[in-house]
Amino acid sequence: MNSEKEILVWWLNQHGYFTISSVNAGKNKEINVIAIKVNGGVKEIVHFEVMVSISQTLADDISGIAKIVSRKFDDKLVQKKVKSVIAEHVGDYSEYTKTIVLGVLAKGNGKEVKKKFLSKGINVLSFDDIMFDIVKNISGVNFNNPIIRTIQLFKYILLSNPNKLALLSQNLEILNKPDQDKFMKTLLGLERAQSSLTKKITEEDLGRILRNSSLKQPERLARLIEDNVLSKRSRTRFVNELLKQDTMKEKIKEQVTEISKNQKGLNEYFK
Repeated sequence: MNSEKEILVWWLNQHGYFTISSVNAGKNKEINVIAIKVNGGVKEIVHFEVMVSISQTLADDISGIAKIVSRKFDDKLVQKKVKSVIAEHVGDYSEYTKTIVLGVLAKGNGKEVKKKFLSKGINVLSFDDIMFDIVKNISGVNFNNPIIRTIQLFKYILLSNPNKLALLSQNLEILNKPDQDKFMKTLLGLERAQSSLTKKITEEDLGRILRNSSLKQPERLARLIEDNVLSKRSRTRFVNELLKQDTMKEKIKEQVTEISKNQKGLNEYFK
């Protein structure tokens, strides 16, 4: 059983499914996984097929993938074998659903793909959602399964090191530039990250960030302070403090002198 199929089986088992995997349907046809959930009676039966690639994207060939998937589920020998396995383990044949697990869903147009497969009666699961759920919830107890143990080591040894996690996120083989930007935007949008930055970031850090952002443009910085930073009460204090700065006072004197030369009133200046 390949790694992605074994990961799917383990994940299904953790969610209360009894699984039968790598079922020979005859004529070199194999059923990846049949999952059965029983809770005082048969609750759900699902035929899973897995197509995971680390390089292919859905934009490459959605129609081609759909044709392969349809053949996997619609083949007469496969359908006959699925019904036989269900009858064997449940005691009688029960209706089942079909689900394809795709590793490329996160890189393509997920909504379009799900809609396309649903029109053929096939549900879609993204393999990255399965992996995320496993990494998020896997505990620190020892696992004999080498694949699950590897995922556990990845979480508790590599991902727990903040420096290596930061460097890993900037590896261009993992995240391209747009995805790095999306990663940072998502991270900064998390409440815990915002709380941590509020406590740890220094004035020097903030100044460096502003200097390297579009906010170094005076117009953008002014709008940010006006719309998102200062309250009505703090605006007056901000202006007063700003006017106390030596450099700012010199600039204001220069502006007032220039206005006087041009015989313009202060009202025009403050517009």
